[in-house]
Amino acid sequence: MDDILYEAAQSFYKTTKYNYKYILGNRKRQIILTVLSNRISEFTHIFGIDHLTDTPLVVGKNISQKTTIYNKILNKDIKYDDIKNSTILNKPILDSYKNITQSHYTIYERILVLKDFEKLLDKSFNGQIYKWNKNLCKVIVNKKSRYVTIDADYVLVIQSPRDINEKIYFFLFWINKKSNKNDEPIKLNVFSAFPDCANLIAGQQRPYTILKGYKTNTQTQENKIVYVRPGYSDK
Repeated sequence: MDDILYEAAQSFYKTTKYNYKYILGNRKRQIILTVLSNRISEFTHIFGIDHLTDTPLVVGKNISQKTTIYNKILNKDIKYDDIKNSTILNKPILDSYKNITQSHYTIYERILVLKDFEKLLDKSFNGQIYKWNKNLCKVIVNKKSRYVTIDADYVLVIQSPRDINEKIYFFLFWINKKSNKNDEPIKLNVFSAFPDCANLIAGQQRPYTILKGYKTNTQTQENKIVYVRPGYSDK
């Protein structure tokens, strides 16, 4: 039987070997989305595993513990069988909205969608990047307001490959904000991601236009152009 927990960790590991670089519409700055090996402690939070509080085996209290948990999953010392009996795993996430069933998502579904983490990020250049301001949220689900209280600097929105009504939201933290200068790239790190059919960016400012995208090997620094917006030229 497939182990979706291991598949998720393996896919996440592959992304740690690359930087995803985006040249945006204003042409003045370059945003670099980074998922690096020194951020593997974010894995349990990104995939929602931190919420399984009834399964202490996968819940870490600090960076060291979270890193250890991730490595154990990657080495198959912790498996899906170890979390499958969690009562929280399939419990509805009340603030979420799933269009097909007119109901809520679960942590299990979040892991199931994100287990293709690398493939999703490889398609991210066809997505949209917004500067995030939680105070501007105007999310409406079934005629009711929904408040998104996530503290983030940017959000990357990708179309789900499995449902036209579903988007996958990657919330990003600006890691070099204090030291950043106007002529330097903005470096971002994913700290949370999940699918949702609600329009979570309702009320936000217009998205940046992604003009060009690179996938950069963090060891060789080799840049591979993976996306160019039709009609765009940087000459």
